[in-house]
Amino acid sequence: MTQQIARKTAQYEQLLQGVQKRDPRLYDILRLMSKDLVGVLDVIDPIQASLTRIESGATASPSAPTTFAYSLASLAIIFVWSSVDPTVAYYELRKGNTWETATFVIRTPSLSAAVDPQIVGTHRYLLKTLSATMVESLNNLELDVIVPNIEPPVVSASVIDNNVLLSWSTPFSAFAIDHYNVYKESTKFAEITGTFIARFEAASGTFTYKVEAVDVAGNVGAQGIVQATVRQPPDYVLQDSRVINLSTVTKSNCVYDNGVIVACIDLVETFENHFTSRSWASPQDQVTAGYDRWIQDNLLIGNIVDEFDYGTVFNNIIVTVDWVKQVFSGTSDVTVTVKMSYKVNVGDPWSPEAIGSSQFFNSFQFLRVKLEFTAPNDDAMITVGNVTVNVSVKREVDSGSVIANPADIGGTVATFNKAFKDIDSLTATSESKTPITVITDFQDAPNPTFFRVMAFDSAGQRVRYQVDWKARGIV
Repeated sequence: MTQQIARKTAQYEQLLQGVQKRDPRLYDILRLMSKDLVGVLDVIDPIQASLTRIESGATASPSAPTTFAYSLASLAIIFVWSSVDPTVAYYELRKGNTWETATFVIRTPSLSAAVDPQIVGTHRYLLKTLSATMVESLNNLELDVIVPNIEPPVVSASVIDNNVLLSWSTPFSAFAIDHYNVYKESTKFAEITGTFIARFEAASGTFTYKVEAVDVAGNVGAQGIVQATVRQPPDYVLQDSRVINLSTVTKSNCVYDNGVIVACIDLVETFENHFTSRSWASPQDQVTAGYDRWIQDNLLIGNIVDEFDYGTVFNNIIVTVDWVKQVFSGTSDVTVTVKMSYKVNVGDPWSPEAIGSSQFFNSFQFLRVKLEFTAPNDDAMITVGNVTVNVSVKREVDSGSVIANPADIGGTVATFNKAFKDIDSLTATSESKTPITVITDFQDAPNPTFFRVMAFDSAGQRVRYQVDWKARGIV
């Protein structure tokens, strides 16, 4: 390109010299037009403008910059440079590997410039000088800007009752932090600008929380991780506990054997094809290949599914699934993931699956539990047994007062305010300064709605008196 420019410049100069001899005024006009053309091209196409200036022979090229450096600020990349050439009037900054194809960034008479933050990685910037007539230096300086990764924050957790309090440090970041993403397991549940958040967990268990920083350039940092153990919420008691009958569950790529499930096994493959498809002539060939069990190499996924009908609708339920796992073959473990879905009525569709071995549900009568098995390689197998599904319900307290009337046969009726399914405890008292004995008559039956109260004086006679009562049970 330099030879082409030089040839065009020589031709242009010869043309102008010939015109100058014949018509000096036309020569002056052409010189002015070439300068005006350079100004127009400077706006439309900076690269072509530079070529035009060189071709027009307007002036000599200035020297390239002498220094070129950068620093990372919170909201920008700061470039600084210097030049010793007194003819330099402007500096042009581009981003890319070669000047001709690089992206124009800025042109300024200043010895510094601030540009937008960039994503993590290496970015090459190029710098040239320009004269007052906008002629570029023949050479440019190049500078690689390295944007480092955002470090993970240090996350800490404390548990108060069922509230998990998460806090974290501000991690090192080249640019300002815009916000933080907060996850429970793999699900993001918050996006905040601060460094603290509280989360209420309805179910007990040990949970993993993760926090990552996102800067103003959109860079996402490494995750800080912490675990927190949440105990059973207050007023929850075990309502039902069932051990899954593993011999009757729905199975996929699993086999029942002597009280346990073995996962993950190919149950479709025939014994003959098991060997011939792998060019094994004998069981010893299989062992030599690294598979010491005849059912190997095994599959990578499998699952078991069971469904339960609890006979009545429970409200405010916590379901916890436990199991016993042992490595059956190989040195790698197999991941067990619990998924639960529910429905209230027989004809209802199943709810979307909730992932996790401990879940809170508002209400259900029917529950589906699935255990999914994921092996890291075809050598890993496990046995799973004693799979237990525990249902805990919340005990709620109801209270009120009633006037015990001696004329009410069998006692005065006191009606519960809440729709109890079962009552655990019932007490009734009076605040009399004289001895008053209060007794209750409660028929323990499903879905109770009332009980009866009677008040007696010290002589054993029924009297009219206000009775305060308190009931505790399942709603």
